[in-house]
Amino acid sequence: MENLTPNLRSVGKTEMAHLYHPCDTVSDEAARRWLNHKIQQNEHLLTLLERNGYNKYSHTFTHIQVMLILNELGTPLSLISRKLIVTKSDILEVLGNALVQ
Repeated sequence: MENLTPNLRSVGKTEMAHLYHPCDTVSDEAARRWLNHKIQQNEHLLTLLERNGYNKYSHTFTHIQVMLILNELGTPLSLISRKLIVTKSDILEVLGNALVQ
């Protein structure tokens, strides 16, 4: 299986949302609303994202924020089906000290 870690980059909110909702019948807005709702529901994730520069009005997630989301919400099925897997050790390696106490 191919490892996603070397390919990490900033990702637009719409692109990230569609990783979790790859269906063509889901609008960009609906996918973003779903992702924003999941982030707001998960206080731990929201706190980590905010500590790493997240703001709900941003249009992109940094590579660190992407890793935090993948860690908390799990690897989207769309990545699993393409055999792009992110493991816990990948996440911890990339995040390093980004997870502030």
